Amino acid sequence: MKKPLFLTLFTTAFVLAACGEGEDPEETAGEDQTEDAAVEEETEDEEEETDTEDDLDEEEEGTEEGTEEDEGDAEEDADVDTSSDEEETDEDEVEEGTEEDEESTYTEVVNLYFPDEQLMNTYYEEREVTAEEEDALPEAAVQAWLDGPESEELYPLVEGATVQSIEGEDDTARVSFDEAFLEANVGSGGEMEIVNQVALIMEQFGYSETVILIDGEEQESLFGHLEGTEAFPAPDASDYEAVEEAEEVEE
Repeated sequence: MKKPLFLTLFTTAFVLAACGEGEDPEETAGEDQTEDAAVEEETEDEEEETDTEDDLDEEEEGTEEGTEEDEGDAEEDADVDTSSDEEETDEDEVEEGTEEDEESTYTEVVNLYFPDEQLMNTYYEEREVTAEEEDALPEAAVQAWLDGPESEELYPLVEGATVQSIEGEDDTARVSFDEAFLEANVGSGGEMEIVNQVALIMEQFGYSETVILIDGEEQESLFGHLEGTEAFPAPDASDYEAVEEAEEVEE
C-alpha cells in the first residue's frame, strides 16, 4: 500500500520538473522586453502629450500677449489719431475764425485832401480805411482825415476833432462833428477849404453835397463866416494833384 503512494508522488514531482524545464528563457526575456517597450512607448506618448500641451499653453500665452500688445498699439494709435483730429479741428476753427474776421472787415481806398504848409495849394494822398460795416466806411474816411496826413509835406486844417455820425439823404450827406471842429483858426479862406475837403471825401461815397452839423444840429454859421444850414457842393476833384507830384516839383 505504501509503494503506489511513493510512485504517485515521484511521478508528480517529475512532471512538475519537466514543465519547469520546458519554459524557454528566450521567450520569457522577449516577453519582458515587449512589456518594457510598451511601457516606454506609453511613457514617451505621455511625454509627447505633455510637451504638446505645454506648447499649446505657450502658444496661447503668446497669442494672449500678442493680442494685448496689439490692443495697446491700437489704443495708442487711436489716441494719436484723436489728438491729430483735435489739432486739425482746432486749426480749422482758427482758420474759419480768421476768415470770418476778414469777411466782417470792409476796406476802401479813398483820397484825403490837405493843404501844404504854406496853405497855398491843396493835394490829396491815397489812403486805405477799414470798418466793421460797409456803411461805416464814410465815417472811417472822415476820421482818418481828421487824424491828419501821413505825408510830411501836408498840413491838417482841423486838429483834435471827432466825427460823430454821417447820414445820407438822397445825394446829400449830413456829417456831424463835435464842437472841437469849430476851433480851427485858419481865416475865411481856410474855413471854406475845410468844408470843401469834407465834401470831396463824401463825393467818393456817392454824395454830391454835404451839410456840416455840430453835435447833430445845424448851426446858423460855421467858423463865424459860413452859412451853417447850407449844403456845400463838392468841388471838381480833377483840380487837385497827388502829394507825390508836389514832392517831385519841390525836388
